Amino acid sequence: MNKNNTLSVRTKLVVNVTLVHFVLMSIFIVDVYQRQKVFLSTEAESSTVNFSRLIAENMSSWLLSEDIMGMDEVLRASVKDFTATYAAVVETDGRVLVHSNPSQQGRYITGPDALVLLRGKKQAHIWRKDPTSIHAAAPVIIENRHLGWVLLGTDMNRVSTQLQTLRNQGIAYTVLAMIIGGLAAWLLASSIFRQIHRIMEGVARLRSNQLTSHIPIIANDEIGHIASALNGAMDSLQSSRNELQREIREHLKAEERIHHLTRNIMMGNEEERRRIGHDLHDEFGQSVAGFVFGLHTMKDLIVKDRDGASELCAKLAECAERLGEDIRRVAAHQYPVALEHLGLPLMIKAFLQEHGQQHANLTFTSKITTLEKRLAPYIELTAFRILQEAMSNIIRHSEATEVSVTLAVMHEWIFLCIKDNGKGFRQQTEYDLPRGDVTGIGLLGMAERASSVEGYLEVTSAPNQGCTVDVFLPLLFVTEKRIQGERHG
Repeated sequence: MNKNNTLSVRTKLVVNVTLVHFVLMSIFIVDVYQRQKVFLSTEAESSTVNFSRLIAENMSSWLLSEDIMGMDEVLRASVKDFTATYAAVVETDGRVLVHSNPSQQGRYITGPDALVLLRGKKQAHIWRKDPTSIHAAAPVIIENRHLGWVLLGTDMNRVSTQLQTLRNQGIAYTVLAMIIGGLAAWLLASSIFRQIHRIMEGVARLRSNQLTSHIPIIANDEIGHIASALNGAMDSLQSSRNELQREIREHLKAEERIHHLTRNIMMGNEEERRRIGHDLHDEFGQSVAGFVFGLHTMKDLIVKDRDGASELCAKLAECAERLGEDIRRVAAHQYPVALEHLGLPLMIKAFLQEHGQQHANLTFTSKITTLEKRLAPYIELTAFRILQEAMSNIIRHSEATEVSVTLAVMHEWIFLCIKDNGKGFRQQTEYDLPRGDVTGIGLLGMAERASSVEGYLEVTSAPNQGCTVDVFLPLLFVTEKRIQGERHG
């Protein structure tokens, strides 16, 4: 459909309301007009009949005495204040005795209506009626003797004039009602479309992804409720978009962390292989070579020098003991077997004691809470691995002199805190690694370890302010039966 040929909703509303007012007012005016017409006609007929009856009563004595002059005076006096077109007194045979128009005196009334009147009932009635006049007749009766008729005509132009005035007023009222109705419809349409216009502006902003500006609510009606619902939808959409953007940022950050963690794990694995290779080559290899050489030497000394062989045997035993210690140390670094037997609190104490002996420049303090039950193995292992990594970072990077370790229960969490007084570092992202940390998985790996068991890690550090690592892991226990099974195993 052609847009230019389509009426707007505003125009349709104004036209329809105007037409409704026109139809309703027309029906009302026509009904009032018809009722008024019937009323005025009935009133005119009644007044004409009653007045003719009154004249007949006054005329009876004059008609009985056949006093024409007296009848004429009575007739003229009676119709003086009555808007009659004519008045007459006729005998029973139809001859006019007295008439308001003297030229009609002595004549006879004629016509079918006159014949019906003269032969009809002897009572006051309308004997003839036309659009412009009403003709009433009243009998003159004295002692049941019918002496004649009083005829009275009334002009209906006055009624027509009143009806014309009523019709003109009805047309004026109809036009006024149409104007008022159209104006009211226009004002109502303007109020409605003002809110609709605001809604369309809000939809346009929604289409252009501008979700922060609300639609103004002009009135608290149905359209206002629609605007309010759209505002709620825009808020929900904005919230969803913010949530989606936040998830995207977290996803990108997680991908970056995964890439970083993967790279550091690979580098850490290579470093671990290199360290194990050095240990095997430098320590185990030399120890085994010395041990083999000592066995060959002892073979020759057993025959030649028993005392020297005995001394060499003691040295070989010491070498074997050192080799065993080295093997246990390497094995403990790969997996802390003692953790299964000691539990986390005792293992942390033993770990700190060992590092205190190895690093005389560090002072270790601890506050370890004894647990009533053993923690789940993967919780213990996660906590200990985080402690190992944190201690490795402190020793290699922090230049600290004091280290404190706290293990406690906080509501439904196992809380592990590792704090040092080292040089600290500037945190640019959530889990920044200290500059130069390229061998281990660092803080990011520690955070991933905590997250893998549905825990979390918080790092607080600043240049020359040391570093604090707070670890929160779920407080999950194992049954006593499982602990005994693990120990016997």
